Amino acid sequence: MILFVIVSNVIIGFTQEYKSEQTMASLRKLSSPMAKVIRNGSLREIQTNQVVPGDILIIEQGDVVSADIRLFEAVNLRIDEALLTGESEPVEKV
Repeated sequence: MILFVIVSNVIIGFTQEYKSEQTMASLRKLSSPMAKVIRNGSLREIQTNQVVPGDILIIEQGDVVSADIRLFEAVNLRIDEALLTGESEPVEKV
């Protein structure tokens, strides 16, 4: 009986540790968002802290923009500004 309790405890502990490692890996991936930019005529995916003036950002649905940008072209663009303005609905941009 004691052996059964020890083995089950090891299995449960391993499972919980594995799940927490998976969760931490997902959080690390979210904490360093990537940006798609056109730099020197080629499309690259870089970390957002490496975006410099002159880069052209390619923004798709669901992307998080972590820089001030100037829009060249936008079709049906709506921005969720809840963190900045507290508005509950996305704001349409022209």
